[in-house]
Formats: sequence, C-alpha cells, structure tokens
Amino acid sequence: MPFYLLFFIACLFLCQPVLAYDFPGKGDAAAWSEALPHYNLANRYLEANRLDEALEHYERAVELYQYDADFYVNLGVTKRKLQDYKGAEAAFRQAIAINKQDWLSWSNLANSLLKQDRLSETIAAFEECLKRNPPKQEKEAILKDIADIKKVLSYRAGGTNKGSAGGTNKGSAGGAKPSGTAKEKKSESGKNTGKDKVPVQSTKVQKEKNEQQRDFQSGWDYVR
Repeated sequence: MPFYLLFFIACLFLCQPVLAYDFPGKGDAAAWSEALPHYNLANRYLEANRLDEALEHYERAVELYQYDADFYVNLGVTKRKLQDYKGAEAAFRQAIAINKQDWLSWSNLANSLLKQDRLSETIAAFEECLKRNPPKQEKEAILKDIADIKKVLSYRAGGTNKGSAGGTNKGSAGGAKPSGTAKEKKSESGKNTGKDKVPVQSTKVQKEKNEQQRDFQSGWDYVR
C-alpha cells in the first residue's frame, strides 16, 4: 500500500473525536456535551447550597439532554431540599426509567415518598432499592426504616396517634450523584468535592468522582 494512502488513513483515525467514557451512549452526543456545563455548574451551586441557581442549571441540563440519569438524580435532590417533594419524586422516577438498577435512585425515590407521608409506597421503593444490592451500611439503615414505617402503619391502623414515633429514626437519606457515573454517597448536607464530567470532545479531563460523607439523616424528619 502506498505510503501516502497509509498516511491518509492514519490521519482519518487520529482526527476522529474520542467519546468520553461517561457518555451515556444514547441520544445526541453533542447535546450531552452542551448540557454538561450546566450540570457541572449546578453541582457547584448545590455544594454551596445555592439551590435556586442549582435548580435552574439542572433543569437546563435535562432540557438539552434527557438520557443521563445523573442529571435527574441531582435535580431531584435539589427539589427535595427546596421541599418540592412531588417534583423530586418525578425526577427520581425519570432517573429510574433510564437506569432501573441504580440503588441510589430507588433510595432517593423512597425518601421523596416518605416526605409526602405515602408510607406503603415508601416501603415498596425501599424494597426495590434492596434488590439492587446497596452497601451494607445503607442496607441496614433501609431495613430499620422499613421496620419503623411498618410500626407507624400498624399504629395508624389501630387508631392510635403514635405515628410520630418514627421521628427519631436515623435511616437512609439517599443523595446526589457525582458528575460521573459512579454511585455517590452524598446526603443532603454533604459536600461536593469532585472534578467535572468530561465533554464528549475532551480526552484529557477526568470525570468527576465525588467522595462525600453521609450523615444518614432520615426522611423521617417530616414528622418533626
């Protein structure tokens, strides 16, 4: 094969954009790249507890690209912190529709339902979370929450007013997602310390992997 032809083929190969390894693989890659700056900026606002600004940019991110579950998880966390529990529920359900195997999305959904006092649905969502093999500490917290919710349901069925007993439980809190695809153990009061998610055109910037502390604040605080 002539040298110039080999050179031409090599140039074509080298000039092809390399997809970032956290691209969800569905939809328009260019739209995903356009949405990323909004998502990454929203993460910084969420870290700083500037919730209205975080909400604005998460909503813009999902408007531009609808196939990244992380976008919806963090949108839901922001809405939950703004006490928009219906909106949070909708966002977590969208995240689950994209990725049903993410235990964190199910945990977040359960807590948004708990905030609405929809206890039977909360138990069902927690049980779905358990099927996705959450970490041991998370599993133990969820099992305790389920047991306490069942006690409340039992008290209510018996006509007693002891339903607020669950207010002392320290259970599963759910949390936000990092700018990458790895699970983030971030509670509502956690801190965001990661790098940004990588645009499709970039091959040098590493995607964000936040390492955050959980405080295991329970969704039970709605009864306090």
